[in-house]
Amino acid sequence: MENLDGIVKRLEAATVRLEALSHQKPSLAPKPAATSGTANHVSEEIPSIVKQYDEQIEDLLLNFFTLCSKIGGQKEPDASQLPAKMEPIIKLNEEILRFKESKRNTQFFNHISAMAEGIPAVAWISVKPTPVPYIKEMLDASMFFVNRVRKDFKADQLHQDWVNAWCEIFTGLSKYVKQYHTTGLVWNSAPVIAK
Repeated sequence: MENLDGIVKRLEAATVRLEALSHQKPSLAPKPAATSGTANHVSEEIPSIVKQYDEQIEDLLLNFFTLCSKIGGQKEPDASQLPAKMEPIIKLNEEILRFKESKRNTQFFNHISAMAEGIPAVAWISVKPTPVPYIKEMLDASMFFVNRVRKDFKADQLHQDWVNAWCEIFTGLSKYVKQYHTTGLVWNSAPVIAK
């Protein structure tokens, strides 16, 4: 039975990934290989730090996406229930801020700070009547650090691409929320009350 549950979880995770990929823009063609005498050697192996990230975050994301899919089948909780429902998001945000502070003297502090300042955008689900401006506020909050990354890594295209990808997340989220949740998270008016 546990094996079946594991397979179902993996299938759900794969479905979520495929759905996300189907909404992405086509990727750019790979950069041409270096033609100078000093060829760049890029390993095809996934770095261990990326594997560790996947192992630690995959289940959390799967749980998050599962909960997201259930939201559409729930009635809106009353205002007194909302703080309790937001508690996990608040705790994760606090953890992100602690992580940011622990990386203050690192080369990528501005990257981490940009994300820490923008991540609260996920709380748009609690913003009424217009969540899109809230998402923009969170992007604006992260822009101080985004611009520092742009300046500090001006000659490094990888970091410039990272900045652009980070900002595109907010653009995509804003478009989605504007299209489907213009005046706040849309709840199903018929089924069960959120637990």
